[in-house]
Amino acid sequence: MNAMYRILYVDDEPALLDVGRMFLEQSGDFSVVSIESATAALALLKREQFDAIVSDYEMPGMNGIEFLTQVRASFGKIPFIIFTGKGGEEEVIQAINKGADYYLQKGGEPVLMFVDLSHKIRQAVTGRRADEALRESELRYRSLFENMLEGFAYCKMLYDIEEHPVDFIYITVNPAFDRILGTTAIAGKLVTEVFPGIKENFPSMFEIYGRVALNGEPESFDLDFQPSKKWLHISVYSPAKEYFVAVFYDITERKLAEETLRNLTRELEFRVLQRTAELELEIVHRKAAEETITASLNEKEILLREIHHRVKNNLQIITSLIRLHYRQITDPGTIHALQDSESRIRSMALVHEKLYRSTDLANIDFTDYIRSLTTSLITAYATDPHRIRLVIDVKDVSLDINRAIPVGLIMNELVANALKHAFPEGLSGIITITGRRTPAGIILSVQDNGVGLPEGLDWRNTTTLGLHLIITLIRQVNGSIELNCNGGTAFEMFIPSVIKETSS
Repeated sequence: MNAMYRILYVDDEPALLDVGRMFLEQSGDFSVVSIESATAALALLKREQFDAIVSDYEMPGMNGIEFLTQVRASFGKIPFIIFTGKGGEEEVIQAINKGADYYLQKGGEPVLMFVDLSHKIRQAVTGRRADEALRESELRYRSLFENMLEGFAYCKMLYDIEEHPVDFIYITVNPAFDRILGTTAIAGKLVTEVFPGIKENFPSMFEIYGRVALNGEPESFDLDFQPSKKWLHISVYSPAKEYFVAVFYDITERKLAEETLRNLTRELEFRVLQRTAELELEIVHRKAAEETITASLNEKEILLREIHHRVKNNLQIITSLIRLHYRQITDPGTIHALQDSESRIRSMALVHEKLYRSTDLANIDFTDYIRSLTTSLITAYATDPHRIRLVIDVKDVSLDINRAIPVGLIMNELVANALKHAFPEGLSGIITITGRRTPAGIILSVQDNGVGLPEGLDWRNTTTLGLHLIITLIRQVNGSIELNCNGGTAFEMFIPSVIKETSS
């Protein structure tokens, strides 16, 4: 079954992008294209069409509000949902003013969070489609009116114009009249024969006809025509006082669209009121908390709160991955894949642990980090330390958290691959890890004297998840990585120094 909605999902955290895409596509209603920056997303929007956009708020280069502004200016009213773990009252108000359909907070139970996101996407897309359907309906009916393609009826008025109208009103119609009202062979019949009970149920219609015939001014009204279960828009004209012409338009589709729009509007208003109340309560709680901690807040507490925020996102990823694989697993390949995922999660968690315990909250001692990481990997893969020996020579290497996580994941993949594949069938060997700082940046290498990679393997274009992850992560830190296969396998990566902006 083809997905009903095509979604563009923008977030600078690749792991969260993957989890979000999997959750949304599991329902079968969504086809998700994920991308890691707003700039790249704008370029993609020039080439492809999407039913809705889901965007993070805090992203390097261009944040979610700036991205929203560009989308509205260049691509119109595509449904746009800001989905972020940060943002207060000011950001919410700004997002709504800039045209966001919804502003959702990340966090909490992952399944409920993504269910709420999918519901908001459906609401935004359905509402926008209803608006477009209503506009198209109005344009269509206006065109039909201007070209006289709808039904009309001619009625001779056999009564004294100065007195109240009486029942001797005959009707002559065109074929479109029968098609619209679902009638047959009514030409020349009395109006009361065509519409039984019309005089009793709709006396105002006769008053309208009388006024039009008497005054010569046209009038219009809508009629719920029950015999054919249709809504009609009727325009009454009297070119001469002895007869009048009624033009009938079938507006059933428009009425249904209007009712749908009214229902959606009511639901949206309820959601806005509900969310506003929640935000007001959150603001009250936040102000109370701020008043309590303002006196003692310092740089270390600010950094710790940022760490906790990032840990929360990582734990959310862990929970999501576990829930996606909750069934009992017997397949060895799947077990190995989960084992690899767990080691990647541990490498991220280890970054936060080192920061939490460090006196320098801005940087991580990568020497200590690598020792802890390799110890964890040897335990995870049940490697005999007497068979495979680790030599670590990393000095004066530290990284900030933004680069420590992707570089840590790269080191995790390289060491794990060496442990799993370099020494098959009980072979012994050495894995050497070196690292040093240069004026231009940091050089890290992982080398083994094992069997090496398969001959002819294009490792930069392989479908293997681990190698693909390495290529993706090294790009995130604007670094480079090279392979040397002489006498085993050696990967060497370079991470450039961060150029800090200075105020003039």
